[in-house]
Amino acid sequence: MTGNADNDEKSIETATVMFMDSFAGAASRWIMRYYLIIIVVTAVVTAASFQLAADLKLNADIFALMPDGVASVDNLNQVMKKTGSFSNAMVVVESPDPAAAIRFLRKLRKQALKHPWVRSAEYTEDTSVFQRHKLLYMETADLREIQRRINVRVDYEKRHPNITFRNVEIKISTRKPYGPKSTDKTKLEISAPIMPTTKPMSKTQRESGRNGRKDNPTIGPPPLEFDDIEAKYQRKQGHRDKTRSSERVFQSDDGLISILLVWPRGETNDIGFSRHFINDLSTLVETVDPSKYHPRMQVDIGGLMQGRVMGFDAVMNDLRSSALWSISAILLLLTFYYRRLFSILYIGLPLIMGILWTFGITQLILGGLNLITVFLVVVLFGLGVDFGIHNLTRYDEVRRCGGSLEEALTIVFRRTGMASFMAAITTIAGFYALLVTDFRAFFEFGFIAGTGVALIFLSMYLVFPALMLLAERIGLYRVSVPQIDVCNVTREGFPKPRAVLFVTLAVLVVSLFYGNKIHYEDDFNKLNTKIPRYEAVKQKINKVFPLVGTAAVIFVPTLEEVAALVKHLNYKIATDDESPTIKEVKSIYTIVPSKQEQDERLAIIRSIKLNTEEITDYINDEQRTKLTDILDYLDIDRLSARDLPPALRRLYTGLPGSGGYLIYIYDSVSLSDLTQAKAYSDDIRELTVNGKTYYPATEALIFVDMRDLMRNDAAIAVFAVSLVIILVLLVNFRSLRKVFIVVFPVVTGMIMMAGIMGIFDIRLSIFNMVVLPTIVGIGVDNGIHIFHRYEEEGARSLRHVIRTTGWAVAITTLTTLFGFAGMLSAANPGLQSLGILACIGLSTCLVSSLILLPVLLQWMENRGIGPKYELGQTTSFATSQRPTKTQMD
Repeated sequence: MTGNADNDEKSIETATVMFMDSFAGAASRWIMRYYLIIIVVTAVVTAASFQLAADLKLNADIFALMPDGVASVDNLNQVMKKTGSFSNAMVVVESPDPAAAIRFLRKLRKQALKHPWVRSAEYTEDTSVFQRHKLLYMETADLREIQRRINVRVDYEKRHPNITFRNVEIKISTRKPYGPKSTDKTKLEISAPIMPTTKPMSKTQRESGRNGRKDNPTIGPPPLEFDDIEAKYQRKQGHRDKTRSSERVFQSDDGLISILLVWPRGETNDIGFSRHFINDLSTLVETVDPSKYHPRMQVDIGGLMQGRVMGFDAVMNDLRSSALWSISAILLLLTFYYRRLFSILYIGLPLIMGILWTFGITQLILGGLNLITVFLVVVLFGLGVDFGIHNLTRYDEVRRCGGSLEEALTIVFRRTGMASFMAAITTIAGFYALLVTDFRAFFEFGFIAGTGVALIFLSMYLVFPALMLLAERIGLYRVSVPQIDVCNVTREGFPKPRAVLFVTLAVLVVSLFYGNKIHYEDDFNKLNTKIPRYEAVKQKINKVFPLVGTAAVIFVPTLEEVAALVKHLNYKIATDDESPTIKEVKSIYTIVPSKQEQDERLAIIRSIKLNTEEITDYINDEQRTKLTDILDYLDIDRLSARDLPPALRRLYTGLPGSGGYLIYIYDSVSLSDLTQAKAYSDDIRELTVNGKTYYPATEALIFVDMRDLMRNDAAIAVFAVSLVIILVLLVNFRSLRKVFIVVFPVVTGMIMMAGIMGIFDIRLSIFNMVVLPTIVGIGVDNGIHIFHRYEEEGARSLRHVIRTTGWAVAITTLTTLFGFAGMLSAANPGLQSLGILACIGLSTCLVSSLILLPVLLQWMENRGIGPKYELGQTTSFATSQRPTKTQMD
């Protein structure tokens, strides 16, 4: 039974070999016949793909890496829609002459308002509504104290009316007599002072008026003084520049920094509109010319719109610098390896075609790129060039050793093509395995990279052969003398494989020890791009609008819900002693008292108004002036959000006509620390009040969700990629032993990579984890190519395999490494970490493929496990289109 099974397996393998030989021959003949048509058709498809790829949009927002349907992201998007993303532009003026800065901003505002893309522009804020309603902002107890003092004075004046007769003030007072003989009749007393002067009241006399004692006419009237109450609220509000009247100028305390806020019309999330807005504003600044107002006046533009534009530009600059560095390094490497410039054409043209096809499909399916997938333009260049290198290297070998053009193409299809096909299948399957994850960074990266590898492989085995035929026909390709003897196999093995394996085992043990020390990057600030120029402008803005911390925002439809939610949060702040994370809560009620408070205070104010109107009939002009501060603010009605200045109203009610209100929950912890950010998110993630649940929106919640999702999906991705690759290898090799050999380089390489990460504290993050499947795929590809060539050449051929296919493996890995190395120059720390991890992982897998894999194969060969070699057997690359019986055995 065993013998029959072995015979059946050999029959299947022989049939497969014959089919592959037949297919390779047919494919080479078909391409030789239709190569011009292939070039023309693929050129047309490439042109169409270019048109599609040109319309790709880049979303540089880090939150675009999250999947749809995540509550924290949806809530933030809802708030952004409600508020217009809080987006504006700020013209920041620094001038030693504050008055000159104001004149400049006044002129700039006038010019800006002429443009249709400007909704409003302000460098001042009208605070007259707060001045007019300042009594509404007093505590009820203080209003009652004002009322009591006026009532005391009114009562006194009623008892002591003043009459002027012949320029003499006559005082008339009424009082009831006291004593045992007193009656109920009120006596009228009239007196005239000898001198029309009045001594200042002593402290005791003033206190008697404040305490409501019945005043003796000889002491004088109780004073109408409110200095103590006024001083209390001046301390709360701080110093106010009286020269500004009811306007607040957006200026720093020292007057050196002044700001013009410019609010746009249009979609502020659209990067094209934002760029147009900022550019036009910059042109306006140049037109108004700040130097005309002061020679040392400096003008910058800041704000969220400028930050968005500069962040997008930083990503594009990173992409350009990465592409320039990576592609230049790859082209130089190819030129050095092949020693001729046309090799770049033979490999580069099919590669560019495949990349354009990829991004054309990406535009049709996904519609855009995110912060990570945009760099696949460079990464695919490094990944895809591998197929071309293997093809051209093998094509050169055959032609140098006397093989015909058809023989060269047939061997490229049959030998290199089979290994490349298996490498492509494992890489594609590995990338497509990421499609089972929810994290958009993994999902889209897997789709684009997997599709790209497939299309570049197709181009390399469709366009590359046709291009080589064209080059041969027109005389561009010339057979050169081989640099090394590649036409015959030198039968040499690797020395001392057992010693190398023992050293490898020791290295792996150390790597596993340090690999356990790998941490996740929990500081979100280390993942954001820091733009020095923008940060400098932010420092200036903070002098005018000081940052009080970050805040979560809740959208609430009604004022009743605002009041209930604020009460709930304030209670939580007051009672949470174990892990307090909320500092304060701000809402419309922070600047507009509630209806109940206003009604209570308005009742007191109306009572004061009646009393002050009555008292004016009894007091003279000098005394009447003391009531001016009260009289001017008594004729008011209820205050609402509609009465607020536009900028302040927008802060708490959102865009005009959007309805509803916004509540801000300020944190008391550092949100850059994951533990504290998670505690804060747990406190506010879901707030249930009166049976209704509210979901605050904040970047901190998204970062926490992103990190949790990334960690879960990373485990899923690594497992899915590993499983798919192993299954594909099992289907191809039908042997666990061969699968083990092929995956050995990637396993050992990944372990060594983990050790290096642990030693140098290179942390995993939402950016660099996406590169792990690429490292796995490249490591497996290297193992496949070397093992296939080893099986083809037979025993005692390892040195020759490394000198031929090993060189190609080294070059292909280096080209991929150079593709990622371009990210080392990125301004974004997260992208830098991606480039670092890719370079380390690809390097360790390359070392493992070129040293450890041959050593393992040599050790197995010495133990009688592996291909057999018959004495006298040689291999000519010109005639090795069909494997020998020994190679099949």
